[in-house]
Amino acid sequence: MKVLGIETSTKVCSVALVDGRGVCAESSAEDRHVHSDMIVSLIEQTMRSSGVALPEVEAVAVSVGPGSFTGLRIGMSAAKGLCKALTIPLVAVPTFEAVASAVFDAHPHEKRVMVAVDAKRDDLYITMFEKAGEACRILGETEIIPASKLRSALGSTRLVCTDRAALATGSPGAELAVLDYLRFVSGARVARRGRARLLQGLFSDVGTLEPLYLKDFVVRQPPQG
Repeated sequence: MKVLGIETSTKVCSVALVDGRGVCAESSAEDRHVHSDMIVSLIEQTMRSSGVALPEVEAVAVSVGPGSFTGLRIGMSAAKGLCKALTIPLVAVPTFEAVASAVFDAHPHEKRVMVAVDAKRDDLYITMFEKAGEACRILGETEIIPASKLRSALGSTRLVCTDRAALATGSPGAELAVLDYLRFVSGARVARRGRARLLQGLFSDVGTLEPLYLKDFVVRQPPQG
């Protein structure tokens, strides 16, 4: 099964095609202001590099956030357009889940990771994941916390994947392993997670799927201490 993955939640704009054997091709650009200009050409470049014709794509997986409001809308629009034109399923992939699964692949001996991403106004989106066989499992809901509370939110977890590395590396206490969030954001990872979800029968309605704009919906933890 050939699945096209689209990732636009950060300044990385990435498109990849995967099948049962792995990644067929991937094309990426890194600039927050080029997503709308680059997404179509990246799709074309990926299909050309893979040697696969667009009508052979069997599903589209799209990163749904949390992330950039504008970026997510661009990726979602492109994914929906492809699914409507090709009459194929659309698969929503939570961005943090895709990132966490990539972290566990790169660090196979780690059992738990927190994904912590800038939510503006000195807040962070945080989600905890644990390794579950070949996949990963979310531990609790995504929360918004003050950036100053990152260390206490980590508890005993010593692996954090973040775009605010200074907050973690500058914290007192036990040494943390701090990973650069952008290194783990990719169309290939979204496509792989999307393919796994599709095989489980998890796909979305093209007409109603919306990005995860968590700033409006997640309950913020009150400051402690």
